Amino acid sequence: MLNAFSSRRTALMSAAALATLLAAAPALAANPPSADAGLQALRDYNLIVLGNMTSNSDVEGRALVGGNLSGSGTMFTSPHGQSTATLPGVVVGGNLSGNFNLNNSSGAWIGGNDTATVNLNGVQTVKVGGSVTHVPNLNGSTLQQGIGSTAALSGLPMSLADYATSLSTLSTTLAGLTTTQANPVSLVSNNLNINVTGGGTGLAVIDLNDSLLNGNQVSINTEGYDTVVINVFNTVNTADSYHFNPGTFSTNAQTKIIWNFVGATTLNVQGQFEGSILAPLATLTNNTQINGSVAVDNFTQGGEVHMLNYEGHVSVPEPAGWALMILGFGGVGGLLRRRRAPEAA
Repeated sequence: MLNAFSSRRTALMSAAALATLLAAAPALAANPPSADAGLQALRDYNLIVLGNMTSNSDVEGRALVGGNLSGSGTMFTSPHGQSTATLPGVVVGGNLSGNFNLNNSSGAWIGGNDTATVNLNGVQTVKVGGSVTHVPNLNGSTLQQGIGSTAALSGLPMSLADYATSLSTLSTTLAGLTTTQANPVSLVSNNLNINVTGGGTGLAVIDLNDSLLNGNQVSINTEGYDTVVINVFNTVNTADSYHFNPGTFSTNAQTKIIWNFVGATTLNVQGQFEGSILAPLATLTNNTQINGSVAVDNFTQGGEVHMLNYEGHVSVPEPAGWALMILGFGGVGGLLRRRRAPEAA
């Protein structure tokens, strides 16, 4: 009788231990820092180009270009409260060339040479690692040139290489998540409706065939969710041309949606786009406005990028973390079974 009681108590202890571990699961499954940094980058910047960018339009919020920035445009046109205290409006890892306006005291950090004609609107600080060909009219602004790339880019939350790694990790992590929605997509007469249901407030995940985006009017209801990840899987090749027609979006949906273009290497957006674009392997070309954060490899800009940055606050579960956690459960179960064995004898 004593042995039976002891065995039952041990079994209850096992259940209690497992319950404790399950309660701690969200913490154990948290993202690695690099993926979290990728999410934060989408909040911090309106535009991130890991490679080179050719501009023929404007960017409302902060822009980070890891390679060279050329062309013309106005940067930091309408930052909507983004502070310039810690991060400048424009960061260029390589060289700057062309003609640009830097508005709203944005400031600029340029790792290479500056051969552009730059108009500074508002008092700001411009740091240039190399030489400056055309010294702008400073009007009280500060210009530091020839200070080297390291000094010019000093103050970034992480290196340019780490930005690339974090965004790549984020895209891979999001692509590996299991969809949380059952049949969220309907297509009726070229009207693509995406309805997120379930009454949740955290993270919703949807998988989408890329062919559904081309030529259809897209309407999205994000319900009360903090973040809606739409993993766009390319079923034919890695080059896509999207004629995106925005329909009806729920309130502030653009700041909640991350379009994760999984594995895409070329994106041609031919219509107004709503929500953040995450495509760290892709060369993006657009000819109309994008309303959301943009993170791509290279960018040929023909339309404005508007300040509707990603504003979610979720912690995205990391599949590898869940796998390790499950293995941990198995180890705890085995240990408890071994502890019970002498009592059964």
